[in-house]
Amino acid sequence: MLSILIPVYNYPISNLVNRLYQEALKLKIDFEILVQEDASNLYLDSNQNIKSLRNVSYQINRTNIGRTASRQALAIKAKFDNLLFLDADVLPAYNNFIEQFLKYNYKADVIVGGTKYEKKLIDNKYSLRWKFGNKRESKTVQNRNKKKYLSVISQCLWIKKNAFLKANKNMQNSYGMDIFFSYQLKLNNISVKHIENPIYHLGLETNEVFLLKSLQALDTLILLENQNKIPQDYSNIQRAYKKLEKTLMISPFRILLNNFDSFFKTNLISTNPKLLYFDLYRLSYYLKKKHV
Repeated sequence: MLSILIPVYNYPISNLVNRLYQEALKLKIDFEILVQEDASNLYLDSNQNIKSLRNVSYQINRTNIGRTASRQALAIKAKFDNLLFLDADVLPAYNNFIEQFLKYNYKADVIVGGTKYEKKLIDNKYSLRWKFGNKRESKTVQNRNKKKYLSVISQCLWIKKNAFLKANKNMQNSYGMDIFFSYQLKLNNISVKHIENPIYHLGLETNEVFLLKSLQALDTLILLENQNKIPQDYSNIQRAYKKLEKTLMISPFRILLNNFDSFFKTNLISTNPKLLYFDLYRLSYYLKKKHV
């Protein structure tokens, strides 16, 4: 009936697995939980305790293959047609988490419950990721459905096995592959439905790490463009670039933004980062990478 698939890298997973396990038992459904450590070196002793649970499989990769390839391996191993992918650093917001997905199981090939973040920031060193999550990722069902493919966030995803294997084609170990996955869903006309059944994203990166990963995601985006694996105008930043290109403003903007790069970065790694500067810093990086 349901395969719950959790790729893990250096994160404690006992709370998540036990929450899902107890609800699945309560629902009296056929299920399995497959956990795959991607060459982790932290929390291994505590994480292995889940092996004592019935229908739970726990395996460790000897080498780090990345989240995309780990998901592919988990999907191939899964014995049921309904897959629930969860990142290790999330927790369901509602106690009837699996039950809510089951209600919509035949409504679409992909069901997305949404993402939430804690209302209170625990530590300012995570402020950029926290602000971005609350302002950009934590959206209403109505807003997510306006751009239903671009709003797919793979940290929590209910999907049919054949649909996942059709869309998860690129195995490169790069940060920022969600955009390729979402485009494959659209390209293959795989149906997507957004519902109100969120997870809390708990594993926030520091400002410095999140900023670096955001730039790595742009590197991936440009690589996918160059390989003709996504259109040139699929994401928001690509469309902004096209507008600048159409109005012959790429060179002036590149020069202008370059003068403010240090200012932007200083703000973004501070205790009070501004998302406007985050957008401009990323645009500046994208313009420079496109015109090396």
